[in-house]
Amino acid sequence: MWKFLNKGMSTPIGILIIILVAVIVGGGVLAWQYGWLGKILTPTPNSTSSETADWQTYRNEEYGFDIISPKGWDFSHIEKSLSEDNLPLVKFNLIPPEGLAPGWKFWGILYVGVHPYQPNINDWLDWFITKSYPNLKDELVATEIAPIGGKPTFTIDRTGEGLWKGLIITLGSEYSYSYTFSQDGAPDFVQRIMEEIFPYISIR
Repeated sequence: MWKFLNKGMSTPIGILIIILVAVIVGGGVLAWQYGWLGKILTPTPNSTSSETADWQTYRNEEYGFDIISPKGWDFSHIEKSLSEDNLPLVKFNLIPPEGLAPGWKFWGILYVGVHPYQPNINDWLDWFITKSYPNLKDELVATEIAPIGGKPTFTIDRTGEGLWKGLIITLGSEYSYSYTFSQDGAPDFVQRIMEEIFPYISIR
């Protein structure tokens, strides 16, 4: 690099070129990370209602959904990976305002899976069963519940067993989204997520 600078290019210009290249490369890496993982935004007072003005927002531009973190909740541990079916999966390791009980490693994890767009729940079930669970054909049924982000939302039940694997589906305009859970002993985990987190999910 410095040999190149000494052969006809002044040092200040060469340094400027190096800085510009670093900015472009660094900006590209950041843009890729934000698209891949999403990012935490701190809202300005005018960006939300008065109720949520001092809450943080997780935004995933690539997959078109936001989650506003209710005041006191810890949303800082977020990971992006691929599911067993090689589909995008965003993992939220949630800690409620009261913190963790003694000895707990975590309180609960919310997984948001990103699936191909499907125009209705029957098409989604056909796609899901064909791709992942052909042995469960005619055993999985969908029940519509309150919308998430203003979009149609369903629980997936296995005949005779109730809610199957904690699976909840929202049909968005560009993608379909699944919500699944794991917990470390919190008996009201799913209920609290549905009551305290789901109302603040926005789907574009």
